[in-house]
Amino acid sequence: MSSNALKRFNELSKELENNLGKPYFSWFKADKVWMTLQDRFFNKSGKRFLNLYEVMLDNKLSQMDKEWVLLELAKEIATLHSNQREEFQLHGFIHPCNIYISFDEKERPSDVILADAGVYTSIGPQNFLRHFHDIIQGTLTLDESLKNYANAIYLSPEQQDPSSFSLVNYRSDIYLFALIAYYVFIKDNYSPSADVDWEKLPLSWRGFIKRALEKDPLKRPEDFEELLVLLKQPELELVFSNKSLKSKGMTDAIDQLVNLKDVFSKVNIEKEGAEVKGEIKQTFDYAKKLFNMSKWDLAKREYEALNEKFPKNALVLTNLAIASFELKEYDLARDYYTQSKEISPQEARRYREHILS
Repeated sequence: MSSNALKRFNELSKELENNLGKPYFSWFKADKVWMTLQDRFFNKSGKRFLNLYEVMLDNKLSQMDKEWVLLELAKEIATLHSNQREEFQLHGFIHPCNIYISFDEKERPSDVILADAGVYTSIGPQNFLRHFHDIIQGTLTLDESLKNYANAIYLSPEQQDPSSFSLVNYRSDIYLFALIAYYVFIKDNYSPSADVDWEKLPLSWRGFIKRALEKDPLKRPEDFEELLVLLKQPELELVFSNKSLKSKGMTDAIDQLVNLKDVFSKVNIEKEGAEVKGEIKQTFDYAKKLFNMSKWDLAKREYEALNEKFPKNALVLTNLAIASFELKEYDLARDYYTQSKEISPQEARRYREHILS
């Protein structure tokens, strides 16, 4: 973008910010878009991250990488939904060219970034300038310029029919996520009118993707919660256990991956000469995920089961104390805290820090 174009873009962006009211752009941070783009999509050497479309062309992702990328994308979408679900935060802007992926020195994906800085990152600066007044007047609709640019393949049914625009909501993003997942796994675009070989999709993803691609928005999943079962796969967990994921500053619907090695060392599970049983791994993993998601009742149930298998474990007891406190079971919380403190005062300190935060 030339300096003159950037100047004009910033001027129009500020005007747009002063004329908010159209739901598609009420979250648009106009005067920070360009810096946000630079900060998020370029590495330290100034090279732009590859987008998902480019990555798929290069065939850079293993099956495990694909699953991890999709789970990270789900986190990005869920984070925006949890921030302000009623706003039109993303609807229509989830596209392979808007999903950026950085890779580490071993050529494994290390970060997934969804372009969420506004319409600029979705339709490009020139299109933004050309359609600015249409945006202000509310005449730019998804079945016109945006549809032509973003490709109707990556719009939900309700986004392609003007008579259905009132149905566009967060479930539209669930549909778009499923389109992306289908594309990633099968390397082809989904078409409702074509015969689909669902067997090509991984079994653990198949049910969610099929329901998410329902034409009726009300028949689609409401969120990504059922994808949590995928995070119970030990092999997926271990592959990415050492990644350092950036905090989004708010509670994600799907929490970052946990280093299983650290978890098991803390709970003193020793299985010399043999692997820890997969069921135990999954239980600890699932309990941790629920705990980090603040699903206190479900987390408490999982940790109670673990407490029976591994009594007098400070980590388990402390998490039980925190979950009980959040469920307003204060006497029980105090009892768990006391037990944990007797075993490990340092570990039990997390309970005090939690209730005082």
